[in-house]
Amino acid sequence: MHNHGWNAFRVRIFVPPVRNAPNNPMENAVPLCKRIKTLGDKLLLCVHFSDTWADPGKQFIPVAWEGEDINGLEKEWEKHAYEIVKTLKDAGAMPDMIQIGNEITNGAAWPIARVQFPGTGQAPPFPGYDDAKQWDNLTRLLKAGVKGAKAAAGKSPLKIAIHIDQGGHWDKTKWFFDHVEAAKVPYDIIAQSCYPQYGHATPEELLDNMVQCSRRYKNKEFMVVETGYSAGGARGGGGRAVPPGAAAAGGAPGPIG
Repeated sequence: MHNHGWNAFRVRIFVPPVRNAPNNPMENAVPLCKRIKTLGDKLLLCVHFSDTWADPGKQFIPVAWEGEDINGLEKEWEKHAYEIVKTLKDAGAMPDMIQIGNEITNGAAWPIARVQFPGTGQAPPFPGYDDAKQWDNLTRLLKAGVKGAKAAAGKSPLKIAIHIDQGGHWDKTKWFFDHVEAAKVPYDIIAQSCYPQYGHATPEELLDNMVQCSRRYKNKEFMVVETGYSAGGARGGGGRAVPPGAAAAGGAPGPIG
């Protein structure tokens, strides 16, 4: 990929032992990360803080951390982030960016730090759901991850990315990052997934979200860290919108990340 013009790569990392997902714990990621940095390319770490896939539909606490309350999870998140960055730095593969969580639109470490967009007409995620408490738990975990990553980085530059899946939805992006800002979570990048076939955005909606974010969240970068287009040309269902001319140019790009 590097030989074909790619100059930035995203490496996924799970908590060991990994279950029901590619076997990508820290030790397996080191050789790849070293290769990326040797080529002079940018490295973004996608840290799931789970031992399996983490996304808006599921955010499992790793088996190794089960039974921990918010205080225990806070320590585990900090330690996990610290160990990942330190291991790579010591190996000569210092990352440029790190995601604290993956597609955490609905929170992380369910049910302890699960959150829900208001006004959806859905029942609360679980009995006794307390929105303020849930957001406090989530932002505590985010701060813990940032703290661990930054401590390991030391004087080496390291940008923090917070990742959700609302590429073209300004209302939900605003809801989420207003909470992050209110809690004073330190971060640098608004990271988004944008899959039009899942209703995430048209190109125009994605652009509007970028513009709105630039106006509201000063000095924050906006990065699409996951995307993909289908030659089907539909939005929703099994296909998704293809940018004009993409098919004529030889087909649309496939998923990234």
